[in-house]
Amino acid sequence: MKFVMILIAAATLMLAGAEKAEAQAVKQAFQKQVHFAVTGCAAGNHGTSYAAPKCFGDVDVWAIPAGAVIEKVYTIIDTAITGTTNYDIGDDDDTNGFLDGTLSLTIGTAGMYGNNAKVSGAYLRVQTAGATDAADIYVVPSAKYYSASGKEVKMDATGAATAGQARIIVEGYFAGPKQP
Repeated sequence: MKFVMILIAAATLMLAGAEKAEAQAVKQAFQKQVHFAVTGCAAGNHGTSYAAPKCFGDVDVWAIPAGAVIEKVYTIIDTAITGTTNYDIGDDDDTNGFLDGTLSLTIGTAGMYGNNAKVSGAYLRVQTAGATDAADIYVVPSAKYYSASGKEVKMDATGAATAGQARIIVEGYFAGPKQP
């Protein structure tokens, strides 16, 4: 009898440990930071640092893996950008779905932009009644889920940059199997 109780207790502990491990794998946070600059940029660069930045323009920022939930996208302008007059950040479906540069980006001034949910793009916007559209009672998308791969976070730039450095930061979590 004592042996059976010990087995039951051990099984209970193992199940609790397995549930905890599974819960950790279900919501794995990520932060992707991609660097953009005029000096030193090249089409083959991955943007992992300012030593090998991506070029400003209409470019893919990051390939979104299946199971990703994007909760926040913002940009940090480290050095004022000239030449380019605006850029938006979106995906294959909406070029300014994450950050509408006309609402929240002062491209010629260093700083962080788009981190305020009231001026984010349509995917992440929080809106009070009628602020943008009188028919909206309350808009609270706050995240976008990608069930399959094949989409990218994209930059859509207006004009050719002649100087400047900026980073685009994408934050969220993987909902599903643990990612590499």
